[in-house]
Amino acid sequence: MVNLATARGLNADFFKLQSASALIVGGTSGIGQSIAFKIAQYTKKPLIVVSGRDEVRGQETVDALKAINKEGSYSFEKCDMTKMKDTRLLANKLAENHQSFNLLIISSGFLSMKPRTETEDGIDEKLAVNFFGRFNLINRMMPMLTSAANQGQRVNVLSVFAAGEGRTLDLNDIGLTKNFSLASAASHGSNCNDLMVEELSERNPNIAFYHAHPGIVNTNLVSTLPWYLRIASKPLLLLSKNPDDVADHLLSGLTGSNKTGGWGLLNSTGDPIKPTKFQTKEAREKVWKYSTKVTEQEEKQNNA
Repeated sequence: MVNLATARGLNADFFKLQSASALIVGGTSGIGQSIAFKIAQYTKKPLIVVSGRDEVRGQETVDALKAINKEGSYSFEKCDMTKMKDTRLLANKLAENHQSFNLLIISSGFLSMKPRTETEDGIDEKLAVNFFGRFNLINRMMPMLTSAANQGQRVNVLSVFAAGEGRTLDLNDIGLTKNFSLASAASHGSNCNDLMVEELSERNPNIAFYHAHPGIVNTNLVSTLPWYLRIASKPLLLLSKNPDDVADHLLSGLTGSNKTGGWGLLNSTGDPIKPTKFQTKEAREKVWKYSTKVTEQEEKQNNA
């Protein structure tokens, strides 16, 4: 395990050599926001776009970034990750104003005890935030990520959710339209993210893709739960990690690598973890095919 001081050193050294052009989705709070602050701290003149649903928090984050490093360029873009249209429009808008990005981090969080709740795209809202929205956004950002790679930059994509934690995967019901439960949604989303980063690396060998499991982190997600669950979760919060420390560890999982491209699953300290038994070529191909169909359906309907 890389200790915190070493992790911070790796990050500082990396961003001295390569400036950051970063999109951080879920960057208005929690781990995403902490990662944004770290990049602003380590980089001389960073370009950081933070995205989320809350415009007030978005502006507060932009102001905080300016206070950390006045030499950087910062902005907020609103995006609801439950909506495939929002992820598509976000990528399109960024493409109009930016040629390239060398860092894409998605840490959008969603805690809910509700049963399957379909979005306007017919996707369960938890799966939309935890997987399908990420799949759609990453793929639509690929031209800008590839542009940075073609310029000789190290390009990293990080999905922060629950790497290596999946216990079930139903390849005959990838959208969980038939056999949904809160447990299966979490497990399914974890496995789909694992499979996604490997498949993306096969298709884009000059870009590195990671899925991380941050563990229990002290963020504001718990505040969105019903009061009785907030009370029940208090003992867990006593064991939770500081998002500032987790941000450095996860970043070091990216910056500490000497290779270009590839993929990996990371734990809360940025160390690699082993894939699950579900990490197979057949699973990758089926999840990719299904996810492509689901995420492209929205654009076809809007263009009809």
